[in-house]
Amino acid sequence: MTYPIISDNIVKQIDIRAATYNDIDGLIDLNKVWQRDFLGVNTMQGFLSGSFDADTFKRLIDDKT
Repeated sequence: MTYPIISDNIVKQIDIRAATYNDIDGLIDLNKVWQRDFLGVNTMQGFLSGSFDADTFKRLIDDKT
């Protein structure tokens, strides 16, 4: 499924599908962008708290969360 998102004031289309291990680097990058766009310089606030690393994404993929 394709959905529009706004990042850096630009509308982008993203494709939503189940993640695989090949997606982990992109997921980490997306997490950094999310933190920058929504939390600003305070990356300690919010439910992610900067804790989504490669191991976290591997567990989520394995658990199909």
